Amino acid sequence: MKNSITIILAFFLMMNASFATVRTVSNFMGGAQYTDIGLAITASAVGDTLIVYGSPNAYAFSSCSGWYKNLVVYSSGFNAQKQNAYRANFIGDNCNNAGSSFRINPAGSGTRFYGIEFPNGVRFTESSGTMENYTLEHCKFNNLVSLEKVGQFTVLSSNNIVFSNCIFDYDLGANLGLGNFTTVTTNLLITNCVFDTYILGSTSNGSHTVTVDHCVFLYTDNGTPLFFNVYNFLIKNSIFMNNTNLTNGSGHTFQNNMARLFPMTAPNIGNTNPAFVNYTLGSLYSNTHNYNVTNATALTGATDNTQIGVNGGTTKFNESGEVLIAPVVRSLIINNTTIAPSGTINVQINATKPNDN
Repeated sequence: MKNSITIILAFFLMMNASFATVRTVSNFMGGAQYTDIGLAITASAVGDTLIVYGSPNAYAFSSCSGWYKNLVVYSSGFNAQKQNAYRANFIGDNCNNAGSSFRINPAGSGTRFYGIEFPNGVRFTESSGTMENYTLEHCKFNNLVSLEKVGQFTVLSSNNIVFSNCIFDYDLGANLGLGNFTTVTTNLLITNCVFDTYILGSTSNGSHTVTVDHCVFLYTDNGTPLFFNVYNFLIKNSIFMNNTNLTNGSGHTFQNNMARLFPMTAPNIGNTNPAFVNYTLGSLYSNTHNYNVTNATALTGATDNTQIGVNGGTTKFNESGEVLIAPVVRSLIINNTTIAPSGTINVQINATKPNDN
């Protein structure tokens, strides 16, 4: 549908009405207030919003201490259906010889990331305190996401961390690491996410309180469990597609999950193919796949009577990573061939709601 630019302006005015300042960031072709993400953070007050434009250039956050301010940060997603569909890639430094990762800090408690891609993964920092109240939604991780302190084998405590509608697209090891030995992970919610590999926990600690809901696991290596050294998880409404090795931990509760290659006891469903709309058996994540299910049992088999897997539940999953809190400008055309000084620009905008399957 075609809408005037007023739909975008109205959205920003609504945001400003909540007394938060909106700042724009672009390191490609101008058109924004800031070109550097670090400078935009410095200029922002707690609760402000950063709109980060997609770019062929990564946004380097050069801080080993990590993200330190409570902000709302969003971009267009990791596969947006629009003209010049660049992504906002957030990368970090190689700190303490622990590898390059985007760092987050307890001081940034309350931060929400929407529609961001993290090419070299995410790690907690070595700061003291509890890492809490971070939300990462419609994000894509191309390397390990670790709650472990950088460069050490002890970790911070974490509380109220949410991963929603995310893609964990790292094939060479754990997708999500909860850390070793001293970690206490409470109220971790992982919902409507696709995992290429497994979740890694601790060999000695069973104090986690973690919910995995409406997810899809695609790992094909039966030598490694999908839930490796983790304890006391609530795992429900999820699909285990290519692996026969579920867990080597204990204390888990499994509710209304579906496994393609091994039996499960009720209320779970074993030895059943959910029959994705578009998927090659044995393959890992691809944005060309469609993870809606067609198996009749899977269509209404979740605890909430929606479909099992990422397209069930109350949240909306989409292969584009488009952020559901704002309209998406699909195309923008300037119709004027010439513009006189102080003249009027005739702009045609095609904007729609985000894709949510």
